[in-house]
Amino acid sequence: MSKVSGPCDMDGVSEFAIHCTANAECIQKRHYTECKCKPNFIQTEDGLCVKKYMERCELDSECDRVAKLGCVNSKCDCHDMLETYDVQRGRCLGIKGLGI
Repeated sequence: MSKVSGPCDMDGVSEFAIHCTANAECIQKRHYTECKCKPNFIQTEDGLCVKKYMERCELDSECDRVAKLGCVNSKCDCHDMLETYDVQRGRCLGIKGLGI
């Protein structure tokens, strides 16, 4: 299994084919192929693909943990109710003025 930015096989039919990690697809670059996250997914530091803010989910593990998202009411949202999602920074932050 190849992580994001790793090599992959476009056809995937050989028993030795290199497949992409979950929620990633094999794309053709100029002279090589590599795994890339599918639309509505974001790459983590460890080369996996997780769901972005407000995407539908069933489990916390499906959502971007670096952005401090969890599965809240079936959508990736701030797990902590005292935080709001900052679109510019791409993560949950404490509410201004509360010293959080």
